[in-house]
Amino acid sequence: MVRQTNQRENLSFDFQKEIVTSPKLLYHVPDLRNKKVCLYFAERIQTQSNSDATTAKTPIKIPSFRRLETKPSSVDLDLTGSPLKADFDPNEVFDDSADHIILSRPKKKTPLYRGLKSKEARILVSRLNTTPTIQNNDTNEDLTNLVLCSYDDQNQVAKHSHLLYLGNRVEGGELVEVCKTSWKGPLSYKTLTSNSCVEEFKQMHMGATGARKAGQRPEISCAAEFYLTGEETESHIKLECAWDRSNVLLESPPPDSDTKLKICLVKGDTRFVCDDQNTEIEQLEGLISGLEGAELVWLGRHAQDAEWTMEEKIMEILEISRKNRPDEFDKLQEPASDNLLNVNERQDVDITDMLWKILCQCESYAELTDSLHFLFNTILTEDIRPFLYSGNQSSMAGLLRATLRTASMPDLSGAKPLSLLLEMGIEKLKRDSSHFLLSSDLASKESLDHYLSGGSSLSESLTNIKRLHLVVETAFACQTYVSLPTASVKTIVHAALARLRDAPLEERMNMEFNIQAADVKAELETGRATLWSMTYKNDFVTSTAILQMERPEEIYPHPVESVLRRRSTDNSEPESVEESEPDYYIIYHTSIKQD
Repeated sequence: MVRQTNQRENLSFDFQKEIVTSPKLLYHVPDLRNKKVCLYFAERIQTQSNSDATTAKTPIKIPSFRRLETKPSSVDLDLTGSPLKADFDPNEVFDDSADHIILSRPKKKTPLYRGLKSKEARILVSRLNTTPTIQNNDTNEDLTNLVLCSYDDQNQVAKHSHLLYLGNRVEGGELVEVCKTSWKGPLSYKTLTSNSCVEEFKQMHMGATGARKAGQRPEISCAAEFYLTGEETESHIKLECAWDRSNVLLESPPPDSDTKLKICLVKGDTRFVCDDQNTEIEQLEGLISGLEGAELVWLGRHAQDAEWTMEEKIMEILEISRKNRPDEFDKLQEPASDNLLNVNERQDVDITDMLWKILCQCESYAELTDSLHFLFNTILTEDIRPFLYSGNQSSMAGLLRATLRTASMPDLSGAKPLSLLLEMGIEKLKRDSSHFLLSSDLASKESLDHYLSGGSSLSESLTNIKRLHLVVETAFACQTYVSLPTASVKTIVHAALARLRDAPLEERMNMEFNIQAADVKAELETGRATLWSMTYKNDFVTSTAILQMERPEEIYPHPVESVLRRRSTDNSEPESVEESEPDYYIIYHTSIKQD
């Protein structure tokens, strides 16, 4: 809740306050990580909803369907109503010929709050220090207070840092800690990795500790984050390392550092797409919705200029299956992308796989029903014995075997055609994902049993396919963007299979895995940390230096980058930095406990 304070505390300026989670900028400060704080500021610049609108996000594809002409009803359909008892017209035809609409979000980040002037912030913190009880008059919680400072000191000299936060902590009505956060930058990589910068940080900590307590040996901890691909708001892979000490700022993590691999998979993001399963899953979802009584969605032909008919494709499929040459099936499809599952082609492709790829492009229930009638009639009249994989236990496989055995036309009334199509799609996707994991020796059959066993419903089976496909994308991401040994990838796959077994499916799926730093030695030595921190801590003082590539979004008004660079660079000699080396902002946070 935001509360406006005027002259109530006998101050000459107005301020607002709000209980929030500690700023992300201070995540690496040990006592502030994910803690609630009372934030004081001058005014809110924008609402949270407006802030969300400017958050960087992956473009989202919104399919736009165009209604086509209605096909004549099939003779076996009940003209008095839908054969599926669903709220849709079985002869309704859709086509996605309109290009997908791309909704992109701007990458620029903007602050939520405008801070107080430095002088006002000092006055307010002084009042909070001397009268601790005024801070929490609307809550009984003991919270850390942070007063946000605006960038208003335009005439500061080069070696001075700029105030960002001033604050304190009160417990039981008593002042127990004061803190200060400042920043400067951008600074070059060469400047920050010099001995002078780490010595400056050490002297800052010793100065805050004071002569009386200077004999204490501080505990030192360091942490670093490396984005291997992507950004925070989209699908990404990130390495997080933690270790004891460093001799210079931005030092690479040592081989014994605690290292975590974090993978974020965002729905709709194509960064880790390794096959066509997302499209096929979308098709299955649209068909299952119709079977369950909701709207039935037909995605139609994959290629908008397709001139082939279902009968033509079915005849080609039967000819390929008669010769038992499933490898020729690719000729029937659009040019396949060079993705992971295409490289590792399955050897158990049978007629049901081929039928799914073609029949899923039907544009109406009538077309699907007519196509299945044509399929079985052709098999009977031409005496064709299509190839079926022995392990295929889908209803369509059973129906084909029964047709060949009895030489009679199967019953395709009611919702049977749609159920057959769905089961063919689910069976294919199960074998696609499991084939890659098994053929690459990344998983065992036992570990996949839960995902491959038939669920209690088609929806449950599809949910398990989605989870299994997330595991495949995780493996693909590790093999593509991280130089991990096969044994480490196998360990990650088994961990992902265990974690996703019953996990709810969300728009953003975040997974974390412990790995050995030695396995990512190349990434840690040659990469540049997106964020790097060092903390000195003793019984009385905690000092943290945080280095990050992005300018802290709390800085407002936005300073001119060229001015910052000129002030942040040593004036004694011109700056000479390789263009490939990034610049960093450095944030200092110091907290001092009160006696």
